[in-house]
Amino acid sequence: MNEPLHIGSDVHQAAEQLLEVVPHQAGTRTVIAVGGESGSGKSTTAIALRTTFLNRGISSVVLHLDGYFKLPPRENHLERTKSKDWIGFSEVRLDHLQAHLDAFKSGAQSLSVPIVDYLANRIDDREVPLNGVEVLIIEGTYALYLEHFDVGILMPRDYTQTQRVRQARTRETYSPFVEEVLAIEHQLVRNSHSRAHWRVDDLFNVQAIPST
Repeated sequence: MNEPLHIGSDVHQAAEQLLEVVPHQAGTRTVIAVGGESGSGKSTTAIALRTTFLNRGISSVVLHLDGYFKLPPRENHLERTKSKDWIGFSEVRLDHLQAHLDAFKSGAQSLSVPIVDYLANRIDDREVPLNGVEVLIIEGTYALYLEHFDVGILMPRDYTQTQRVRQARTRETYSPFVEEVLAIEHQLVRNSHSRAHWRVDDLFNVQAIPST
């Protein structure tokens, strides 16, 4: 994604807590979905989880939903300005990501994964080996809409709470239109909250979500 991420001690502590509640058994394959709005901490939490698993001798791979957009960033933004109906599920290949999730759980030994390059404005495919990988971590705005994941983690901060974080990112330009996009995404993400098992609040405290 070619953007440096600062991962603080609070995020690593949340990852340690999450590992205590993830029902992973050695030698099996587990899928974790991390969902939430832009700037809510999905990527940092996913990467901290990968590091924490590695520290315990468990190999994992992170898939970023950003790579599964149908168009590169600048072209996708243009489509959004043409029609707000493009915003949301129309612009992402959730079916492709679902196929990768299912392939992982079925024992696939590698995946051809799309990776977004924001600076070059392109999406490239990269072969990711899965031999010995026991945990797949998927992070993205709509990650909790996927099926067959084992643990769903919600980052509940909304776009009004993350404005400062988003403005500091090199890949995002602040504008009233971007805020309109995020308001639409907000409604879609809210509808996925019930699919999560755990939430990580703005202080990176881990809390169980009661089943309904």
